[in-house]
Amino acid sequence: MKEIKVGFPQYKQIVYAIPGTSVFECVMRADIALRAPCAGQGTCGKCVVKIVSGNVPPSSKCGAFFSPSEIEQGFRLACCAKLTEDTVI
Repeated sequence: MKEIKVGFPQYKQIVYAIPGTSVFECVMRADIALRAPCAGQGTCGKCVVKIVSGNVPPSSKCGAFFSPSEIEQGFRLACCAKLTEDTVI
């Protein structure tokens, strides 16, 4: 299975994951602190990330927290966003 490269340039971190892995899991593997009081249920809106490059489709829960413009700009809930290709966050 192909591994996906996930970069966090602000933190000088790179991790690898398989397709379908959540962005939140990669954030945790990179040892980056990110609040998630809802434990990954997509209900609190605290685990906001911005996708800089790569295709990370918005989950159905993103519409409750982001405007269409923000979604277009790459904002996602890390707990609900699933990786499909190499991505920079």
